[in-house]
Amino acid sequence: MAGPYHIVALIPAHDEGPRIAVVVEVTAQHLPVVVVDDGSADDTAAQAEAAGATVLRQAPNAGKGAALRAGFRFALDSGFEAVVTLDADGQHDPSEIPRFLEAYAAQAADRPGLIIVGDASRRCPLHGASPISWAAWSCRRPSVAGSRTISPALD
Repeated sequence: MAGPYHIVALIPAHDEGPRIAVVVEVTAQHLPVVVVDDGSADDTAAQAEAAGATVLRQAPNAGKGAALRAGFRFALDSGFEAVVTLDADGQHDPSEIPRFLEAYAAQAADRPGLIIVGDASRRCPLHGASPISWAAWSCRRPSVAGSRTISPALD
């Protein structure tokens, strides 16, 4: 899991009912999972909950940014020290989470406010979409796309 760190996976979701369960199931092999259902008209929340996620609901749809803020607030209020974000549609491969955790463990003590960003240049085996890079590589070559590990010093 997350080793000595208290880290949570955050997945903002809107109308991802057909895809969210597998994303949550694979992610939960590495971290506890929080899904923020952003006003979905489908069964996204039910599918995420059935797959083992804690689900926060916001209605009406307020957008990905608002969903991320709600999830970050939940993580901070729950005492998590860092968050790994993933997209709900499967384009970020949750099996790469251990690489983010390794990068975080190697740098977190010396770098409060650390952000580790994945690179969207690799293929994701989950759904064949573009997605998440190797965290160790992305630490040398960050990108604005992909998964992120964020510590609470940004609050």
